[in-house]
Amino acid sequence: MAGLYIHVPYCRQACSYCDFFFSTDQRTRPRFVQAVLSELRLRLSEWSATEFDTLYFGGGTPSLLSVEEITALMQGIRSLVTLSPDAEVTLEANPDDLDGDEGLSRLDTWRRLGINRLSLGVQSFAEGELRWMNRAHTAAQSSAAVSSARAAGFDNLNLDAIFHLPSMNLGDWADTLDAFLAMQPEHLSVYGLTIEPRTALGHAVARGSTTPAPDERFAEQFLLAHERLTAAGYIHYEVSNYAQPGRASRHNQGYWQGRPWLALGPSAEGSDGAVLRYRNLPMLHPYLDALEAGQLPPATKDRLSASERANEYLLTSLRTHSGCSLAKMSGLLGAGYAPWLAAATEQLTLLIQQCLAWQNNTHFGLTVRGWLTADGLTASLMLHTDAP
Repeated sequence: MAGLYIHVPYCRQACSYCDFFFSTDQRTRPRFVQAVLSELRLRLSEWSATEFDTLYFGGGTPSLLSVEEITALMQGIRSLVTLSPDAEVTLEANPDDLDGDEGLSRLDTWRRLGINRLSLGVQSFAEGELRWMNRAHTAAQSSAAVSSARAAGFDNLNLDAIFHLPSMNLGDWADTLDAFLAMQPEHLSVYGLTIEPRTALGHAVARGSTTPAPDERFAEQFLLAHERLTAAGYIHYEVSNYAQPGRASRHNQGYWQGRPWLALGPSAEGSDGAVLRYRNLPMLHPYLDALEAGQLPPATKDRLSASERANEYLLTSLRTHSGCSLAKMSGLLGAGYAPWLAAATEQLTLLIQQCLAWQNNTHFGLTVRGWLTADGLTASLMLHTDAP
């Protein structure tokens, strides 16, 4: 099965830390809806699968689309492809878009359209932290949004949380975790703040007006989240993701396991699950203009070599609790598998001795402490020359 991803690029305002592609000019929303459906028609002409078991509206802020626009997208998608009967259909939403009776009505409509999973960009329940991040919502709106979603019948909620803020200490983070646990979400995405140079936060750090939190505080807060959330029954199934049993994100697991996904919208990146990758350029108006002219939008395309595919799989699988499959690596590398395994085993033995990695007969992976330096440890296990 394949996944379908739609990047909705609109945001009410820029968060201080965000470097995703977005636009605060919402006047093009009606054009965007039609452009996405046009892109889907064009992409399907070169796509082997027409049935999808996950659909994900990401962004940006998909909840800024009107009920009519979401309806047009869902109806248009269903007219062009088949969603499996038990498809996971996720929509990202901000709490301030779900206020009051209007918000509840919107949630009811989403449920009737077949959206069955919500991902709420809560980030924090501390008002000072929300203001520092330039979020448009309040903590009270987050609590109300969860209550409204439950009232509308949503029984699969993800809440986003951010740690490692400059002023956040371990006690602050413990209080934040308690507030998130009180909401009893089925899923939590827990991200450490990163400072990107082209963001308001990046500029503030460059000017010296903001001092980043020290690295050791990241480790403390990461490990505290693991301890508190797993004790509450959540499975830490990917570096930044926790789920109650059976509630892991099927769509995101598709990325990490290398399954195919079709991606639509400016800056969206898709894959055939094998060697082909494409990424629409992060430009809204050229995207719209191309599709209105009946052409695919400007995009980059790549064909991955055997070693690039293996390295990509290493990078994603070692972020998960199930780890890297030796059988899959063998299938990806062919004749190059034996020399890679010999070199990797030597490095892996050292990591296991340091309690940073584990291995069994079929898989190997990183421990929770290994995840603290996952990128560096994964790089030490990668191929640095192409496989034969």
